[in-house]
Amino acid sequence: MKNYYEILEVDKNASKEVIEKAYRTLAKKYHPDLRSSTYSQERMMKINEAYEILSNDFKRKEYDNHLQSKSISIEEYNKIKQENIQLKNNLKKISNQYNNNNTNEEDLGSTANFIRNLYNGITRKSDTPVKTTPKKKIKLSKKTIQKIVIAVLALIIVSCILAIIPTTRQFFVNLYNENTVVNLIVNIFKDTFTKGF
Repeated sequence: MKNYYEILEVDKNASKEVIEKAYRTLAKKYHPDLRSSTYSQERMMKINEAYEILSNDFKRKEYDNHLQSKSISIEEYNKIKQENIQLKNNLKKISNQYNNNNTNEEDLGSTANFIRNLYNGITRKSDTPVKTTPKKKIKLSKKTIQKIVIAVLALIIVSCILAIIPTTRQFFVNLYNENTVVNLIVNIFKDTFTKGF
């Protein structure tokens, strides 16, 4: 259920004057004539809907009664809040472990294992064992391996040739410097090969 008080950024006990002032302020901020984005249009529709309900005494009273019947108890709210705090702390812990390189590639395994470990670190209790699925072995034929090796060698040779030519070299340098995605990918490869596997 939409919380019209949050949409208008006012307190639940706000007076009509405060609601009207908040509506005018938000209408100026998100009016479609001033901002042409779809977010502004959607936001303005929500603001209008909230103002329509909260500015009418009868509709507001009915809305408040409905909101109160849908609300949760303080105990439930505190329990959900504590679970969220614990979840955030667990995510921070795991993120810090990963970022500080406390775990190496063997501990993390594949991306799927990393995600599974992340999930297990959040959800499991310390006394419950973790079930892991056995890894499936990928079998490649000799021809497939030869094709992969040839493709990698061809890519390396083409890259070296392009790096020797001054104009293409400058193009790649500019691409690296100006494009953050390319910069990030190159840095990941550079870090991987300088630190080792």
